[in-house]
Amino acid sequence: MKEAGKNTFYTIIGIIQSLAFVQLMEISFANIEIVSYNGSLSYEFSLDNWILIVHSVIGFLIIIRLFTTLLFAVEDYSDFVLGMYELFLIFLIGALEFYLFNALDNFNAGLFYFRFSIIAVFTFIGYLIALIKVIRQGHEKVKNYKIERNLQMFNNVGGVFILIVLQTIAITCDISPQSLLIISIISAIIIFVNILFSYKYSMIQDKEVKEPNEVQ
Repeated sequence: MKEAGKNTFYTIIGIIQSLAFVQLMEISFANIEIVSYNGSLSYEFSLDNWILIVHSVIGFLIIIRLFTTLLFAVEDYSDFVLGMYELFLIFLIGALEFYLFNALDNFNAGLFYFRFSIIAVFTFIGYLIALIKVIRQGHEKVKNYKIERNLQMFNNVGGVFILIVLQTIAITCDISPQSLLIISIISAIIIFVNILFSYKYSMIQDKEVKEPNEVQ
């Protein structure tokens, strides 16, 4: 039953994230200007186009990050059971992604970062709760305690907190398009590094848990 619940969970995640990806691509491509030269079509990449493209990349990385977060969270708990809370969480995450990607339509940077900040704050709270639980349970109840603690600290301090600061700057300050592009590139890099870091640590945990069983 537990495996059936996990498979159903994965299926629902896949559907929601696929729909979010399709919406992101439709909005992104619809906003890239296409011009005609001598009867042939070509893409015209202005600074505005590059800003939109980088923010579309941010959207794609958010899809990947949230997707991996949900998958790793389920795999970390062998007693996982699919319930109403888990379903609500999936659809809430999907709704937030659709909410963010709609800001790319007739792109408005302030609106995008405001909505992005909502996702970041929810993420920060979630990782903070996870960190507190890990510290409270300690070595006795948490396998790979040090790895799990470092992972949650990195997620908060090294990832989400910096993103919130960048988003605050983008929302509250009157910045140039060039500065906006730099902020968006830094945001994309932070999310990408966070994905790699989380994946690496999750694979370390998985390997360390499996090796003792293989010896037995």
